[in-house]
Amino acid sequence: MIDLAGPAFGLLIGALAVLATAAVGLDPYVLMFQSSWGAPLEQIVLGDVLYVNLLWRLVNLLPLRPLDGGNALLSLLHMKLRDTRRAQNITAAVGFITGLVAAIALAQSGRMFLARFAAYFTYQNFQAYQQASR
Repeated sequence: MIDLAGPAFGLLIGALAVLATAAVGLDPYVLMFQSSWGAPLEQIVLGDVLYVNLLWRLVNLLPLRPLDGGNALLSLLHMKLRDTRRAQNITAAVGFITGLVAAIALAQSGRMFLARFAAYFTYQNFQAYQQASR
């Protein structure tokens, strides 16, 4: 539950920001993803709040360790399986596949900086899988 508390609170803030955006008649998608050059400061701040608390919180929930989603998956599997090694193995395998897919998708879309992060997390999960398999 602790692993999910941070992302849940961030998503709550993001939802409030969406309501604030709607209240002033703006499009949340436009604020998050389009250039803010020349926009009023409050629109820039609202766009950043939306971006960080919606997009990045959802990324953080991916089942990829060391992100919160991967840690939550490990905790859930440990509770259900009562077998630490098996829980670590499954979590590392899911994280490896998730990271690999994310790294490939990010690289193909030209987001090389983020693709490197995903590749690094993929490698970490591969190492964790090897270690848990011993």
